[in-house]
Parts: sequence; structure tokens; C-alpha cells
Amino acid sequence: MQQQALGNSTLGNPALGNLKPLGTRSVETSVPTMAYATQYPSHEQGSEHKLPAKKLRAGSISVTIWNNDAVKDGRVNSYQTLNIERGYQDKQGVWKNAKSFRVSDIPKVVTLLNKAYESLIFKNQSTEEV
Repeated sequence: MQQQALGNSTLGNPALGNLKPLGTRSVETSVPTMAYATQYPSHEQGSEHKLPAKKLRAGSISVTIWNNDAVKDGRVNSYQTLNIERGYQDKQGVWKNAKSFRVSDIPKVVTLLNKAYESLIFKNQSTEEV
């Protein structure tokens, strides 16, 4: 699994110590809007569990990009879909995901959707074309 910071490089920056890479969670205080992406390896055809193509996170908000295939009229069509979630802890301390957002979450949601869109649109283009 390859992890990279999107936007300004903040890995190892003590001022942003409350940002956690994917896979860890903490109670969010005031997290700057910084998105992290995890690129997942391709999964093999017929595997039981489908891995996401990429997951972006800013604080407790995450956007997951999925690659999908559909067969219509004998032709395989590939397309991508997105899931947007907000992580939270319930009263028992169990981590859960919600698909509803607070007003204060909107800037993070917008930032992550823009990063996801850029990732999908510019995926197959070289830097000379941008």
C-alpha cells in the first residue's frame, strides 16, 4: 500500500502532528484541511473482497474511489464510483461511519471531492497536457 500527501508535503511536520495516516484514528480536535491518499494494489479477478482504487482522508472525513465493471450487450464498461463517509465513535467507543455531515465538515468534503476528481480526470494524462 503506497501512501502520499496531497497538496503541501506535511509528513513529519510537528505542527501537523494530529494528522494521522490512513489506518489510524483519533478524536479530532482542530485538524487543518490536508488530504491524504492511499493507493491500493489492483485486485485479481474473481477475488472475494474488492479493494478500493484509492482512499482520501481529511480528518474524520474520507472519500473512497472504487473501480467498477458492468457488462451490457456483451461489452464490458468500466466506471468509477465514490463513497463519502465521516468517522465517529459511539458512546461505547466503537468506531463507526456515517453518511451525514456537519456544516463544519463541508470544506473537507469539498476538498476531498476536488482531489478525487483531479485524481480521476488526470489519472491517464501526462504533466505536459495539464
